Amino acid sequence: AKLPLPWDNIYLSRWYEFLQALSQKYSKHSQFLAIALAGPTSVSAEMSLPNDNSDMKKWKTIGYKPSLYINAWKEVIVKYSEIFSQQYHSLALYPGLAINEQGQTDNSERKNTRTKIIELAIANDSLNIALQTSGLHAGVEDDNGEGYEIVRSYNNIITTGFQMSTSATRKPAKMGDAQCSARALKLSIDKGIAPNISKNTIVYLEIYEPDILNSHIQNILEYASQVLLGIDVQDPTLSCN
Repeated sequence: AKLPLPWDNIYLSRWYEFLQALSQKYSKHSQFLAIALAGPTSVSAEMSLPNDNSDMKKWKTIGYKPSLYINAWKEVIVKYSEIFSQQYHSLALYPGLAINEQGQTDNSERKNTRTKIIELAIANDSLNIALQTSGLHAGVEDDNGEGYEIVRSYNNIITTGFQMSTSATRKPAKMGDAQCSARALKLSIDKGIAPNISKNTIVYLEIYEPDILNSHIQNILEYASQVLLGIDVQDPTLSCN
């Protein structure tokens, strides 16, 4: 699929028109609590861009610079704070591209770019920022857990949370236990609610609809809710039907 450049003014202006229409229709609904910051993104609301070898060559050819990408995010952050003034604004983390201002390969930019965008979001006093990493699961790590630890480092400073990688009901192996969806979800939840070094935890989890509707794991959802509310609770009984 073709992708507009993240900093393209025509693309961004049309994106803001869409957000305005969305806000006019839904922003006053009491159930509309949060919206994902997006725009300079690709396949989802996560701040990711195509990054395989062929993509990296193309980014260099068209003049990608971290400053172009970061400035696009700076503009988007301001627009969201204006358009959705009553909602939380979630920033779903992803490493930046490994390209520096000189158009050279530089792996340090993966961390630097992500850090600068986080700092921009936190510095905007009009933004009700919620920092998250998507893709939480109890299976094999794909980034050595770095994204999880960045989010945890902000626990009790700003609103933090995680989105599950997928549904444990449909893909239990991915979530940590191929034989039992309830255990897979429990393992993933426990990984997400693990406290940081200051013993502070996240405050929200995004769980996929099939798990919300699965009658066999309602006690797992109740367990997660109580833990997030700071209530001491025993481990739930697992039903692996």
